[in-house]
Amino acid sequence: MGRFSFFFCLFIILCSFQVVAIGVSPGRYDLNFQPDFEYDFSFKVRNNQNNEIVVGARLHRDLTEYCTLSPQEVSVPAHGLGEFIVHIELPHSIEDIEKPGRNILEIYFVEEAPGGKGISARTGVVPWVVVDVPFPERYAEITRFSVSSVNQGNDAPGSFSIKNRGNENLSDIDVKITLFDNQATLLETLNYNNIAIEVSEEYEVSFTLSTASLPAQDYYASINMSYGDRFGSQETTFRLGDLDGEITRYPRNITKQGIVPFDISVANHWDGDVFLSGQIAVPGAGTVETPRALTKPFKTSILKSYIDTAALQPGPHNFTATITIEDAESGESNTFSEVMNVLVIAPEQEKEKLSIAPTTIILVALVLLLLASTIIIVTMIVKKK
Repeated sequence: MGRFSFFFCLFIILCSFQVVAIGVSPGRYDLNFQPDFEYDFSFKVRNNQNNEIVVGARLHRDLTEYCTLSPQEVSVPAHGLGEFIVHIELPHSIEDIEKPGRNILEIYFVEEAPGGKGISARTGVVPWVVVDVPFPERYAEITRFSVSSVNQGNDAPGSFSIKNRGNENLSDIDVKITLFDNQATLLETLNYNNIAIEVSEEYEVSFTLSTASLPAQDYYASINMSYGDRFGSQETTFRLGDLDGEITRYPRNITKQGIVPFDISVANHWDGDVFLSGQIAVPGAGTVETPRALTKPFKTSILKSYIDTAALQPGPHNFTATITIEDAESGESNTFSEVMNVLVIAPEQEKEKLSIAPTTIILVALVLLLLASTIIIVTMIVKKK
């Protein structure tokens, strides 16, 4: 059992250090369905190793019945290139294709094991050929809907796209865009009527929501599309920002063991670069300051600090963080404070908590060994048959 455990662990380690042995270019082709379309797609395979390798390829997923691959494998010299050709012949009618919409043909490129038996642990990449097949009916799809976050006092810009994925031209698409606050109160409605889109074409619209007079908070917008007896919808969220922020994460537990790290995550609610900095007041241990962190619009930064736990007794404590947020361009600043509930743990409690870990590791190892043994036994049975 010990010998098997050694080889099993060795296998896991080798798989965890995968090498990108090969590269494939291009990573993707896109095309719209055309009746009787025929074409050769070229994929170049690069060997990133210092020795010659054999690369094999296989077709998977959609449209494999309309595609052929040549050759099946190629010997590629060290740091050299090999080529595979995927030949595609589409049928005359979309009704012959099982699945309308996006059909994805995957080409698996793998480094074959030495001797041509099996597949090496160093697998390659999977490029695509994507064929957009029209639905055999009237069919439109909302492909994009977004509203940008802006600062309070500004209107919010947005956009949407609708694509005709059917086999008929459309001229009766109606679109309604609605704006809601975080209490689901309807604030505004925009209407677009009798939109016309030809087959395989996409219709794009930019719009503006009247948010200049609204307070700073989170909002959400929805788009509802209808044509005939068909419907489609999407939702998105955005924020009207102010020179403010919030603490999104901090350590809930710390161990009483001298000076310990105490990092807090702070979100920027401003549509602009800001400098974030903080002061953390710890009752009985004084106040510590964090370095300033440049933070992008509506993003989060980690403010790092260290706290001396020597004077803190085990148990719950209330730390107070005072955060300063400063506009990087104008220098305008604001501060906000938040109380953080932190539990100080005695070193003995931490050891008790960690004492479970070895048992857990042993149990996990046993489960993995049992699973590996089962796989080997099943493989041997299959080979005997």
